[in-house]
Amino acid sequence: MSVNARDLLVLHTNVNRLVGEEIFANKCLANNDVQIMNSIKKLIEAELLTTTNDFEVSIYKKTRPELQSILKSFGIKTTGNKPDLIKRIDDNFHIINNLDLPYVYIPTKKGEEILKKTEYLTSFIYSYKISLERAYYMVENYIDENCDDKVAEIYKFEFQRRYENGEFDFNDLYDFELNALIEHYTKKVKRLW
Repeated sequence: MSVNARDLLVLHTNVNRLVGEEIFANKCLANNDVQIMNSIKKLIEAELLTTTNDFEVSIYKKTRPELQSILKSFGIKTTGNKPDLIKRIDDNFHIINNLDLPYVYIPTKKGEEILKKTEYLTSFIYSYKISLERAYYMVENYIDENCDDKVAEIYKFEFQRRYENGEFDFNDLYDFELNALIEHYTKKVKRLW
């Protein structure tokens, strides 16, 4: 089974999320949506995503009241902020038995590489003219893998294609795409500061 652009977007949006609390790209809960669950299944089969309930990962998904309840049931001090409570549980792990930790989606090594390579996809979630699938196709087939900014290259490629085909006119659609590119740079600059 091959992984497509939509599956990769599911990877981006659901990594480090609790199993059973999957979300759509717009951050709404998926509530076991068939497409999302099928994508997650494909990602797990492709060894890009896995689930774990290891202490180091899953304990941080517990809420403060849940952590306090665990400590209280073993007669351990329950005051403090969440990091203090987690440290207290870790320090007393030898007496705390049967700790019920939730399962969390985490990327595999291969998945981490794919996340880095396809980070540009999140810029096309709400794109009007350039679909997520088209952006993925352009990067896979036309754009240099080692370029610094794949989003800018995708827009450059699309503007160039339209210009060469005589489809390039200054209308609202062009303005919308140009604004999307400006927004991308604005977000990128904010991340650098």
